[in-house]
Amino acid sequence: MAISKINFKRKNQVNCRKSLHLNISIAIINKMKLVVITLLLSLNLAAQSNNIVNYKNQLLKFVPQNFEILDTVKGNLNNDNFVDYILVLKKKNEETTSNYGDNKPEKRPLLILIGNSDNKLALKARSDNAVLCIDCSGAIHGDSYVGVKIKNGYFSVEHYTVGGNDKWSKIITFKYDKSKNNWFLHRDGMEFFGWNPDESPKAEAIIKTGEEILTKKNFGVVLFENYDIYK
Repeated sequence: MAISKINFKRKNQVNCRKSLHLNISIAIINKMKLVVITLLLSLNLAAQSNNIVNYKNQLLKFVPQNFEILDTVKGNLNNDNFVDYILVLKKKNEETTSNYGDNKPEKRPLLILIGNSDNKLALKARSDNAVLCIDCSGAIHGDSYVGVKIKNGYFSVEHYTVGGNDKWSKIITFKYDKSKNNWFLHRDGMEFFGWNPDESPKAEAIIKTGEEILTKKNFGVVLFENYDIYK
């Protein structure tokens, strides 16, 4: 009986040691996994940081003298696997030199930059007539440019006025045509807003008063570079 108890005790000690060794091994493995994951994340973040710096430096190369960047938007413009950019530029000191009233607007170029497998950007298309100038909407409304949105081969240039009694929004959408490897006008829409005559407490102060939506049925085939927002 005494011998059985001693053997049982020894077995328990052996099992405890094995369990301890197993737990230590698992802890070491988990720690190594954590170190590897942390290292991979660090390398990934470093790579992303380098890509950001790389793209930033590339973007600056497309900015002509006496211009500066107004807006930069990243997305997929031609439905491939690479990062593309839209770059909107403005003339330096445009707020003092643009004069839309005298038909002398400082135009804002929009550049389509396409990425490739080498993380290089190439200028694919440019239009100086896709974004309204800083004073095109009048002194009361102010600068109406809101931004650009990119989604699955489409991109939209958005304008919206905030001042005055009569407000409006204008969204111009272009679509990528793979067979022609270019972008074409898809939709040109305006919405109009005004004060709500309804004075009830729960009524909205500003309401939509109308819209004008043009599609290919109205304007036919219009290449991005041929579109003119000023007409």
